[in-house]
Amino acid sequence: MRRRILSILSAVVCIALAVFLILACGSYTSVDASFNTASNGVYRNLMGAPGAYAADLLWQGFGFVALLFPIALIAWSILTVFNLSAWVKLRIYLFIPAVLLGCWLLADVTLDDPEFI
Repeated sequence: MRRRILSILSAVVCIALAVFLILACGSYTSVDASFNTASNGVYRNLMGAPGAYAADLLWQGFGFVALLFPIALIAWSILTVFNLSAWVKLRIYLFIPAVLLGCWLLADVTLDDPEFI
């Protein structure tokens, strides 16, 4: 019973983090003070200073692929709540990073490269 409560609690924390990341990345502006920008103005990010720093880190590091991190967190939290067999959980847990890695690699490919075609 205690393990079930901990899994539900971890799922709620993951969903809260996913909502935070979605709001932070959705309201990202490049003029907010962050790792790459020096500014003394008011934060325009909906999540304030932590949201500006998190969004800057995700957008600068991963681009549009950063939007998949909250989706992966939500999927992970749903999987921890429902009782699935160990084999199904393992396949899904391995699928999520594989999709993220694949999207990251596809985002790195430039279509302007003549050797790509």
